[in-house]
Amino acid sequence: MMTNNRISEEQVSQFFKEVKSELSGLSVPSIMGILRIMFSKLRAGYTPQQALEIINRTPGSLQLIFTSKWHYEVHDEIGHLDELVDRMYREDQHFGAGQFKSELDVLRIVTVLLSKVQSLFKLAGIRALSYNLTHELQQAIQEKNGN
Repeated sequence: MMTNNRISEEQVSQFFKEVKSELSGLSVPSIMGILRIMFSKLRAGYTPQQALEIINRTPGSLQLIFTSKWHYEVHDEIGHLDELVDRMYREDQHFGAGQFKSELDVLRIVTVLLSKVQSLFKLAGIRALSYNLTHELQQAIQEKNGN
């Protein structure tokens, strides 16, 4: 869906408030760091046009998070939620960051972040997640909510 809408700084601020509320215990800098890692993994599967669309439709604060770690990424598309969780957990363990206690912790955090990012991006007509990732995210949310 092509649209000329852009995400505003106010919408990004609201996004962080909602994420912080759902992930109580995580600070905004921690959330930003996790988003950087998550975006670096997802971005590897984007076409240059998709990445440019995200950059063009987001405000500076989100652009910085989205584009950081760009030069470190390996171009390898993530097709499934478990792949994203696994790669984020392995990177965290490898570099000794210690942001995650377990893969279940990563899944819990990533589920919230992906859901909120998807909602935020939808405001600007950005489709940032593959069909499989979207479907698996919906399943994970339903399981979390006990449906």
